Amino acid sequence: MRELLGGLRKDLCFTILLAIGLMSGVTATFREWLITFHPKAAEYSRVFQASLWTCCFLAMTILVIRQRLAIVGLENQCAQFAASEIETEKVRQQFAEIMTSGRNLSDGLGRCQPEQFGIWDGGLDTWVETVKSFLSEHGYHTEAIEFERAKEGAEPVIGAMDFRNKKERRKRILKAYENKLEEISQRILS
Repeated sequence: MRELLGGLRKDLCFTILLAIGLMSGVTATFREWLITFHPKAAEYSRVFQASLWTCCFLAMTILVIRQRLAIVGLENQCAQFAASEIETEKVRQQFAEIMTSGRNLSDGLGRCQPEQFGIWDGGLDTWVETVKSFLSEHGYHTEAIEFERAKEGAEPVIGAMDFRNKKERRKRILKAYENKLEEISQRILS
């Protein structure tokens, strides 16, 4: 409230100073013009009244224009904020779809048989490329590279590479990708 009144006081002071400045300038100019061309019409009280009303009208007009420009500026800021919120919501939705797709890959790995690992690996590669292209399209090139390297952070599986260990290795790689994607999404969307 105090800031509102401060702005109002500032505008009133501006208007009064503007009116006084305009009034003195217009009065002096108008009086000199009347004295030069119509000496009998240069009655000071009428000239002063005419210039007073003219200057008050001009000062109020300038004040209204100034206020309108401030309102338009605030409306533009609100529109930009709303557009930014819409864009952020779209990115959130896309992140949710990508994460859901990764979760589906994880569920598919649980039902995967050894002869289906090649198909599942193709699905993982496609998902990784989808995530990388999504990040790159939105200007997060560093995050795309960081996501691609998440595979290197997966814990290695120790022991003979039988069916369970191969499945576990793929599960750890997918988990590393999912963790990195979650970390990146939190960083981007916060």
